[in-house]
Amino acid sequence: MILKILTGIFIFIGILAFFKLKYLPLWLRLGLAIVMPIFLIGMIILLSWVFAFVFIFILIFLVLGVIWQFKVKFK
Repeated sequence: MILKILTGIFIFIGILAFFKLKYLPLWLRLGLAIVMPIFLIGMIILLSWVFAFVFIFILIFLVLGVIWQFKVKFK
């Protein structure tokens, strides 16, 4: 159940990154949208929850950084 919720969240974040990060090249945005959920599932299944949580925290800080950058950019 938790895995499905996390997968949905990361697919949403990947799609959001694809449409919002216009300053990144197209191949990088597409790669983020595809690789992010797959990478998370692989880490949870293959490695351990510790690595998955570290990855989640890194991604949360990345998303917060992007949101902050957009707020500063559009003020």
